[in-house]
Amino acid sequence: MADPLLLSTAAAAAVVGFSSSLHCFLMCGPLACAAATHEPRRLAPVLGYQLGRLGAYGLVGGLLGALGGGATALLRTSLLPVAPWILVATLLVAALDLGSRLPAVPGLAQTMRRVARWTQNLPRAARAIALGALTPLLPCGLLYGVFAASLAAGSFGAGALALSAFGAGAVPALLVSQLPAGALLRGQGPAARMARRVIPALAAVVVAARALFWSGAAVCH
Repeated sequence: MADPLLLSTAAAAAVVGFSSSLHCFLMCGPLACAAATHEPRRLAPVLGYQLGRLGAYGLVGGLLGALGGGATALLRTSLLPVAPWILVATLLVAALDLGSRLPAVPGLAQTMRRVARWTQNLPRAARAIALGALTPLLPCGLLYGVFAASLAAGSFGAGALALSAFGAGAVPALLVSQLPAGALLRGQGPAARMARRVIPALAAVVVAARALFWSGAAVCH
């Protein structure tokens, strides 16, 4: 039977992904659109991008979880109970728009540009998969928070589940960005900016309440 706290962490990561969809739409949308085509009956690039993205998230999350497992062994205590609270903090950072103030990782932008140029020589579907796999390299405060939660998950499987759940939560917004009408939905007005703050804040309350519920259940049982 799966660990309830692990399932709660994965659910919280999915909530982070879904509630931050407007943010992901703006950050990852251009990359998603570069991978897609609006020609009819050309779903392969769209699906390829999503599969590449989710596969890369799962792999990175698994590696972080395995690394966290080593830390757990050294500390002789599980870091998993901390993971939902890391996600709560991540949502609050998004609500306050503090992620944009984080310094860029040195060399990351240049690496992404080089890899993106390399993908231009690939067939369309292969290029879409490669661009999707680049997504974990995007400089994103939200993503760094989920990275930390995956690290705290403490095993390859748990880390992969947490980061994949985050990626899956943002799929609807990215699919919209790959549709011809996507440009019409990239809200830049006051209402859209407010939504990008209010939705993560409400999600933080939900995730915190869920974390408290599971903590209480663990004590009772």
